[in-house]
Amino acid sequence: MAKTCADMITRVKALIGRSTASGTLSLDPIILDELNEAQLEIVRRSPRLTDLQVKDITTLDAATDTYSYDISSSTFTIPIAHLRDVWVMDGEDSQWLRFMDRHEFDRRYPSVSDIASALPDFYTRRGDTIEFNCPIKSDYNGNAIRVDYCKWATPFASTDSTEASDLVDADKGLILFAVAGTLRTIAKGDTRMLQRATIERGYFEDWLGKYQAYHDIMTE
Repeated sequence: MAKTCADMITRVKALIGRSTASGTLSLDPIILDELNEAQLEIVRRSPRLTDLQVKDITTLDAATDTYSYDISSSTFTIPIAHLRDVWVMDGEDSQWLRFMDRHEFDRRYPSVSDIASALPDFYTRRGDTIEFNCPIKSDYNGNAIRVDYCKWATPFASTDSTEASDLVDADKGLILFAVAGTLRTIAKGDTRMLQRATIERGYFEDWLGKYQAYHDIMTE
């Protein structure tokens, strides 16, 4: 059974030997920050997480002579971590766009605005924008642009949160990351504590490698 955020905070404090309050430093908010950072780190490095895949989102509309589209949180209420697929929808004639690295894209298409409008077949990403290799032809004006992607995990809102992570079966990794980060925060030059933090971070890296490998296999 997945642990709640509050459960994981309790577990981290037990693992670092601070189950009871000591001094004036409250560990709960520190551990909360580390758990949320752990979620970011896992998703940032794991684009194939099966439980965070969002498919068939069509909040974008193709517009005549337009080749750049906003994919920020102001457009997508479920924030995008990693793009998977982009389509210009047109029934059975829907066009799947291939991703192209930004540097290669700029080399091949140095001035997209000067290219004749058509149905694009490549795209690149620039921060919170996707850019097509040609402006959209008027024939496709208003057609839906479908975006499939891996979303960010929902952050824990408070130290007493009873929510579990969106990352399925990731409690061990979250706890390992939080133990390492919390130890670094409270070490204050304590060499042994810093050494243990390094060891715990190594355990997290080992866990993450196995977690990524599992999800890679699931999406092959």
